[in-house]
Amino acid sequence: MLSALLVFALMFGYAFFSLIWPCRINVIFKSVWTIAFALCSIKSLIYTDTGNLSAPYLRPYQVLFIETLFNTIFLAVIMAMIKDVLLLILWCLIKVKLLNAFTFKQSLINISISLSALVLSVLGTFSQVQPPKVNYQEVYFDTLTNDFDGYKIAQISDLHMGPVLRRYYLNEIVAQINSNKPDLIVLTGDTIDAPFDIRRDDFDPMAMLNSKDGVLAVTGEHDYYNDYKQWHQFFSQMGIRYLCNESVIIKRGIGTIKITGIPDSYGATVSLDEAPNLLFANFNIIDYDYKKEHVSFGQTQSNRFMNKGLFDYDVMMLNFKKVQRAITEAWSMTIYENNRRNTMKFAHESSFADIQILLAHNPNITKNHDLNAELVLSGHTHGGVMFFLKPIVAYFNNGLVSGLYSLDNLRQIFISNGAGIWSAFSCRIFVPAQIDIIVLKKGKAPTKNIIQASTSSQQNA
Repeated sequence: MLSALLVFALMFGYAFFSLIWPCRINVIFKSVWTIAFALCSIKSLIYTDTGNLSAPYLRPYQVLFIETLFNTIFLAVIMAMIKDVLLLILWCLIKVKLLNAFTFKQSLINISISLSALVLSVLGTFSQVQPPKVNYQEVYFDTLTNDFDGYKIAQISDLHMGPVLRRYYLNEIVAQINSNKPDLIVLTGDTIDAPFDIRRDDFDPMAMLNSKDGVLAVTGEHDYYNDYKQWHQFFSQMGIRYLCNESVIIKRGIGTIKITGIPDSYGATVSLDEAPNLLFANFNIIDYDYKKEHVSFGQTQSNRFMNKGLFDYDVMMLNFKKVQRAITEAWSMTIYENNRRNTMKFAHESSFADIQILLAHNPNITKNHDLNAELVLSGHTHGGVMFFLKPIVAYFNNGLVSGLYSLDNLRQIFISNGAGIWSAFSCRIFVPAQIDIIVLKKGKAPTKNIIQASTSSQQNA
């Protein structure tokens, strides 16, 4: 509660003294303006009183309304700070007589800033309910075999399904991914932002994800906030395999790639998961034989909803043997049996991978000295959320924000903007949500260092 009050005081205080107080306008209008900004600042207090910041117990339209108000004052404060810096520079120039004194209409400027902030907030906040577009990214490897040339990996990151994003949103994502016919689907964390008992039905469409080599996943910090064990088991029943310091080998002809996954470090701090261990994950090869049993549309939805993609899926319709097998793999295997099998498999299998792809939610994994993967797939940054925040996000993420980066001559990392957005900071401005299709290509990898992100290919494949 104390932190919520502090956020309220800082946001409202700066907006009031920078934008409202200096204006020479009608007292009634100034009072209404003050009350409006006060209402815009109380988001943290409302969320704290209705659940928590990550998953407030509110309806989607209520969350969107509150977020629009808060984003309005947030943007207004940012623009007010820019205005104040420019005014300070002008004042200094006038004082040293490099510029002649002049007058300007501060009231008009301040009102324009507030109205611009409101418009941007409405557009940015409500853009999150529009399904994301597909972003195609080619990644080149010298050591890739012809068998894997053109191999497609669909990446879903940072869905944050819960307070606002619901079943309709996931339906559209699943439809777009399946239409691209990926070879592999990966989830790179922060999928969930809601209690299991309340929102589990919204995730039923996950069972419709379809690819040749299955669905692999790793956790993000938000996945541990609400009923992690129940969500983990629920997704396992749908055929989604979470990699926890584990690797799988995928073969095509004479070619092989190794997919390694590590859990987010937050899971270990709250005693819900293992700590990420890259060295162990590289050696920890597990059996992964993906044989998804397809579910026809007739089993899951009425015909009148088919064209709209709004189907109802009952997870109990899954084949009982498949559910039993998934539960057994996820929960019944002892650590001893797992390590014994993996040690035997490593001796004759893991070293033959032509390339290694690491699934890690947080791009800060690039600081780890044990990182040997040729490609890392990450999320977490949301692409910077707003274009002017990218430098700040980059500062806290080892210079990484969005797109494909070269770490050195051999290693690359791709960071997704995310397919959703966190409801507690849900305003995208010129940083669109996206579903990523990573296309592996045989060829020379880029040699530029981490300084610059490469340009993503946006053409439709």
